[in-house]
Amino acid sequence: MNIIEKLKSQYGTKNVVGGILAVALFLAVVLYFVNPKDRLYQTNESGGVSGGAMGGIVMPSYTGAYGKGEAVRDSFMPPVPGVPPSTPKIPTADRKVIQNGSLDLLVQKAEETILAIGGIAERRNGFVEGSNVYEVSEGVKAGTITIRVPASDFAPAMEEVKKLAVKVKSENTNSQDVTAQFVDLEAQLKNYKAEEEQYRQIMAKAVKIEDVLNVASRLAEVRGRIEQTQGQLNYLSRQVDMSSISVSLTSEAEVQVFGIVWRPLTIVKQAFKSLLESLVQLTNSIIFFVFGLPVLIIEVLLVALVVWLLWKIFKWARRKFFPER
Repeated sequence: MNIIEKLKSQYGTKNVVGGILAVALFLAVVLYFVNPKDRLYQTNESGGVSGGAMGGIVMPSYTGAYGKGEAVRDSFMPPVPGVPPSTPKIPTADRKVIQNGSLDLLVQKAEETILAIGGIAERRNGFVEGSNVYEVSEGVKAGTITIRVPASDFAPAMEEVKKLAVKVKSENTNSQDVTAQFVDLEAQLKNYKAEEEQYRQIMAKAVKIEDVLNVASRLAEVRGRIEQTQGQLNYLSRQVDMSSISVSLTSEAEVQVFGIVWRPLTIVKQAFKSLLESLVQLTNSIIFFVFGLPVLIIEVLLVALVVWLLWKIFKWARRKFFPER
């Protein structure tokens, strides 16, 4: 006598079948909602990505041939003429990095602050790249100034400029690693110079006028590439050696009420900024709700469909195997 027969004899056939169907329904719902992302997107052990079915489209499968997180794109890229097939690893100390910064400051007097910022650049062996002062309203002036300072003085110069402000409204810094580009240009320049030397040797041995003219034309072409590449290298070197700091300045008229300094324009700007941030957050919430609602509806309908099918199966099995007398 097997387990099913024992359960039937102990609890009754109808109760056993109903219990089995209820357990099956519970497991189906649990399996559907447990980690749904794994049904769409799976990562294999080798670091590659195996595709899944999303919206009826079967995603392709990619396997990382070089380990986790490493791309294989470069294996299929043809070599570029004049450029080495691969760039060697560069020690961190030898990297070429371009540093730039920008500040938006509220100051007491824009003209005086611009002069002070220029003085900071000169004291740090830099220079003023450009400046501009203009009047935005009666008694209120604004301006912009861009300075360049040695890369080693970039952070101290930024801090010194911020000390001139009544308020720092925004601050941005960015760094761009151009080491690979620098190394490639140096390799190109070396190849072009070797090519030029070969043409010079051929020119020294040329006898016919036609050969001389052909070699001279090639020499001029190579010389043009050398000057162009050298110019790019010089430009990158200047960008790396001298960091740029761009500063926007705004000064506003002070209103004194009973000896208290009041800056109404600043308060209005802050209130308007808070209003915009609140509107952006509200809009984002509405967008997330609108685009997420169809997915929620589909999931609810799927669950309802599963429950309905299981109920139909239960009723059919009950009529088939346990007809009412």
